[in-house]
Amino acid sequence: MLAVGLQGSPRKGGNNSHTLGLFLERLKSKGFETITLPAPQLKFAFCIGCGSCEKTGWCVFNDDYALKIAPILRRAEVIVMASPVYFYGPSAQLKAVMDRGQMFWSRKYRLKLSDPLKKRRRGYILSSAATSGDDLFSSFILNSRYFFDAIDAAYCGALTFRRAEGKGALASRSDTEKRVYTAADVAAAPFLPCKGRILFVCRDGAIKSRMAWAMATTIAPSNLWISHAGTDPQVPLKAPCDSWMEIRKTDLRYIPVHTLNERLETFSPNLIVDMDGSLSDHATVHADITWNLPALPPENDDETKALARQVEARVKKLIASLKGNDLSHNNHDTPSRIDTP
Repeated sequence: MLAVGLQGSPRKGGNNSHTLGLFLERLKSKGFETITLPAPQLKFAFCIGCGSCEKTGWCVFNDDYALKIAPILRRAEVIVMASPVYFYGPSAQLKAVMDRGQMFWSRKYRLKLSDPLKKRRRGYILSSAATSGDDLFSSFILNSRYFFDAIDAAYCGALTFRRAEGKGALASRSDTEKRVYTAADVAAAPFLPCKGRILFVCRDGAIKSRMAWAMATTIAPSNLWISHAGTDPQVPLKAPCDSWMEIRKTDLRYIPVHTLNERLETFSPNLIVDMDGSLSDHATVHADITWNLPALPPENDDETKALARQVEARVKKLIASLKGNDLSHNNHDTPSRIDTP
């Protein structure tokens, strides 16, 4: 479960850095992995309105936005944007991040691709200003709502601070921490308390486990946390899998291939699904469920369609079987096998 903070303030250690730090600190204490993206320190071009993304789904610029910002936004369940108010709007750096979101708008509305996290992702904003006008934050909130729609994040609120002038203004207020923690709890509410963590594992880590992640994420409740990994990751298989899934109108382009060890560093599963027997001889990791799907990747479109149908059927049956169950009590020291033929 990933929470990403988009820091829009060009002032290091300012008021919005303070509130964003508190917000992410709170989510980390709830079990989230957290990442901060400081927009003013990243190097990326402004959107030039060329329209290329409306045809290809990709931006023409291969910069920090394409390589760092976009992939992390696509993986996040919670996205919080923090910015001071400049002339009744967000900082220029954060606004540039939002403008480049046109690529996501194009993937959603022009290419009709469905983001697997669209029913889960939440968006929140933090902002402060030195003055106290009635409409001080209206522009930032409106900008944010449209941006969140483009990236498939449900807008869930804004925490704003008036008359916060100068570094340390919010850190010195007695109620700041409580207000930020409450805001973070609102953003994270659908994911908590966590009812279990499911890890889908296959040999190549690029096809079956990512398919299963996408399908399970789409239908499972938000408080069932889901991830994926491979025991022998084959990154070259990612691109063809992405293309196959786009035929199904599912957008996996920014979902990476994870190694099993990499995933287990930040994700502690209560239930491990071995999709193709890849864990049968693993020394330390043992499966709760084994599906015995083909270990080799599909070689053509027909095989891919057949595999996708099998994975979808198994995932639906698994999620249905877990309805009402709390997996969080299983610490995986003594795994209990669930029969899913």
